Amino acid sequence: MRSIFTFLLLALTHNACVSQAEQASLKFQRSETQKVKVGRFESRALWTPTNAKSAAVIMLPGSGPQGPEEMVPGSQTLDGKNAPLFVQMASPFIEAGFNVLALGKPGVDFYSDDPAKKFYNIEMLKNLTWQDLLENAQDGIDFLKKQDSVDVKNIYILGHSEGTQLATDLSKLFASKGLILLGYSGEDLLTTLSWQLIDRGIDHFVKIDVDSDKDGFVTKQEAERWPRNFAWEWKPGEGQVSVEEIRNASRNDPKIRQIIEATRKSHFCSNGGKCDRGPIYEETVQFGGSIHAFTGELDLQTRPEEALKLGEACKLKNKMNCYVEIVPDFQHGFSSPRGPRQHPLLDLTLGPVDPSFQKILFQFAKKIYPAGQVTSF
Repeated sequence: MRSIFTFLLLALTHNACVSQAEQASLKFQRSETQKVKVGRFESRALWTPTNAKSAAVIMLPGSGPQGPEEMVPGSQTLDGKNAPLFVQMASPFIEAGFNVLALGKPGVDFYSDDPAKKFYNIEMLKNLTWQDLLENAQDGIDFLKKQDSVDVKNIYILGHSEGTQLATDLSKLFASKGLILLGYSGEDLLTTLSWQLIDRGIDHFVKIDVDSDKDGFVTKQEAERWPRNFAWEWKPGEGQVSVEEIRNASRNDPKIRQIIEATRKSHFCSNGGKCDRGPIYEETVQFGGSIHAFTGELDLQTRPEEALKLGEACKLKNKMNCYVEIVPDFQHGFSSPRGPRQHPLLDLTLGPVDPSFQKILFQFAKKIYPAGQVTSF
């Protein structure tokens, strides 16, 4: 087998199991944030109510075993500390006067230093289906409707990554005020996974960096400059290889094909997981309320092109209340690549949420609901 990339490929499902907590990062929460259990699955959630009737946002996490904090381990963050993305994303809405419900996935417990306490029902998590996730989100909406502090005519659905697809499906069942899509995923899971494992490395590393003269071929000399990140099994007398041959070798790599096939045959995907549902741009723009999409310019988990395609779908439908913003310098967790090199792929990070993006969300929250009791940010 011809050898390909040796750098770590971060798949769509990142590992949120961590051994050391960075509890200091939870200071973003207000003191009144409550740990609650929601709905038929008793899903863990972080609930921050307001003191007067106001708008609300329900937050739906991305793929993987995500609790309500959407915790990213320090090995995948800019500063090396664990990052509770949903705590950091919720903060601007809380400060803008929103009720906020950050909803975890069924089976995943509140974050703990102890990995043994990560799940309250691991079998529930293993057997999850897309319908379960959708019902869990509906239970979250029902929770919000019952709260005295919630203006039920102003409930927003926020999804991150895979959660943006769930938000799209939930919007067909509940007429929310608007969708807030962070790291919009317009392609299905299997398409995204295949891109991450095959084309991402070619298009964002080999073509740009390894093929230094951009002639469509990688020479031995060019490859030798990346001993830790790229390798190729050279044939006798072979002095160069085309980028497309490298792509084909990656596409036919048994290990990569095994990962994709195992995902396809997983319980989740084979039980209505919508893993091969195809693009969802048209489905998203069918929503009657406002759509607000934010994607990092350097996002290499879900591509900025997907958010731009959503914008084009809105234009084709003449949907005027549709807004797409590509946020410069940031990746999937709205953090920059790790320095000093800051290579978007080799130094990829998934958090923490940069304060400047929190300010963007704060201004956005004030704009969509000016009546909120703003404190400060």
